[in-house]
Amino acid sequence: MEHEFLDKHTRINSFMHRLDSRSKIITLLLLVFIIVLTPIEAIHRFILYFFILLVLFIASRIPPVFALKRFVVLLPFSLLVVLSLPFMGEGGFMLLFNVLVKSSLSLLCMILLISTSSFNDLLAGFEKLKTPRVLIQVVSFMYRYMFVLVDEFYWMKKARDSRAHHMELIDSLRTAGNIIGALFIRSYERGERVYQSMCSRGFTGDIKPIKTSCLTYTDFVYVFFMFIFSSIVSIW
Repeated sequence: MEHEFLDKHTRINSFMHRLDSRSKIITLLLLVFIIVLTPIEAIHRFILYFFILLVLFIASRIPPVFALKRFVVLLPFSLLVVLSLPFMGEGGFMLLFNVLVKSSLSLLCMILLISTSSFNDLLAGFEKLKTPRVLIQVVSFMYRYMFVLVDEFYWMKKARDSRAHHMELIDSLRTAGNIIGALFIRSYERGERVYQSMCSRGFTGDIKPIKTSCLTYTDFVYVFFMFIFSSIVSIW
């Protein structure tokens, strides 16, 4: 199974890729925070926010088609919330536009972050920013073993199709329920085995990064200018 969908373009040699993950996490989360707090009437601010992200995408040298595909894949999750807003009475359409614009810009920030930092660097960055260790471990194991569970589900579904290609709707739902139950039991047993194996090898809960990183002069300059520019735009 092809599972390099997060780290596909994280090895590009660009300005954004060379920055420490902590500086990118701080600045992009700050930008998301400012975007969310901006009133929807200030359209010029959202245009400038988009201009900031466009400059950062150009500096990252990420292929535009790749970024657009990621945006199209993630946008439906926001649309599920947006579609119910016009039925909320007066001001519903304005609220729809508000959520759509802010969620789109926030998605672009997230795509930029995960496309310019490897998954291990992101975890190391969040850990150095004092994110709770339990949360980091949950995300780490979920990412690493999600593909194993998807493969298990694929082979179980393939086995079902080979034994009963044509099934009634009720039988198909019953079989799907059995597959999900069996997958849950397998994942639980696999988790126990992995945990015991890691404990026997001396795992203490610390996530060891593949490479060590430190904040440089470029990181401080980048954070400073991003903070100043975002603040000026937000109060303009």
